[in-house]
Amino acid sequence: MTAPSPELTIDARATASGVTPFSSVAGVPLVARHVRQAARAGRGNVLVVVADEAGRAAALRALHERPAPILVDVAIGAPPAGVEVIPALSVVGPGFVTPIQTEEDLATAERKLYAALRKSVDLDGWLAYHLLRPLARGLTRVLIDTRVTPNQVTLAALALGLIAAAAAAAGQFALAGLLYWAGGLVDCVDGEIARLRLEGSRAGEWLDSLADEAATFALMAGVGAALGGPFNALAVVGVVSGAASVGKLYSDLHRLGLPIDTAQYPWFFARSPKREGFLARAVYAASFLFKRDAYTTLVSLGLVAGVPRVAFLLLFGGIEVITVLLLVHLAVTHEAPRSSG
Repeated sequence: MTAPSPELTIDARATASGVTPFSSVAGVPLVARHVRQAARAGRGNVLVVVADEAGRAAALRALHERPAPILVDVAIGAPPAGVEVIPALSVVGPGFVTPIQTEEDLATAERKLYAALRKSVDLDGWLAYHLLRPLARGLTRVLIDTRVTPNQVTLAALALGLIAAAAAAAGQFALAGLLYWAGGLVDCVDGEIARLRLEGSRAGEWLDSLADEAATFALMAGVGAALGGPFNALAVVGVVSGAASVGKLYSDLHRLGLPIDTAQYPWFFARSPKREGFLARAVYAASFLFKRDAYTTLVSLGLVAGVPRVAFLLLFGGIEVITVLLLVHLAVTHEAPRSSG
């Protein structure tokens, strides 16, 4: 049976000063990075051409180390005629292409990839942008060359949140606050690894968002159980209303084809404070308090400071404000957002 013609050829024959097509940048060998980008661009199959048997072995090893969901053939020889050819000794990132000739070029390309990770303050939140992301970047750098996957990092963040909830239920509020904040810090890492290694997926988005909500609801239940009395009932109300609200938000985001991230939800208020009207500007400013970075930090501070009732009310109040905002949004727009398609 004749193999299908390649839709793209990656030329991995050349070498340069201290680097090869199999050198890694941000945790992924150059050849494998181009293959992953081809898969994300919707290519059906890719041909990697190498100079000799040693190159073929190196290419197969690199592709095994960082596989991609695409048909790949590795051959010794020259690129076939009439097919798009990309030099393996290059790094293509958001808005840039960097030819690789030296190890310094590799370092430059990696710096550009890390710089491209920065989200806007609107999407990330003020504390995440200025504090959490810079702190988490060190952990990203430690893990980027390992076998640890983004989903494993997400599960680690969830585990910290659930242990925090158990500590809160046992009355260990300071420990709970530290663990919950640590979980929020680790939660910054999974997306960075996914973007750097080109390993992001829809399932990963769902897991990340649901893990965030599970940690928050569990902590509220744990603090409520420790405080007892009316806080138990409030915790049940918060979990039920919160689950219904985020369920609606996430189902709309999924239907619209948007990232499963409440920061991406097309609310009735603008993301920019330049929008006319005092109310719109006030809502915009207040919205930063309900982003995960802010309420995680405020709740953690409350627990560490020994005021668990304040921490609980911050959790419960934040969830209920999101619920009210969603109801107002639906009333203002009269319907759920429509997809452009």
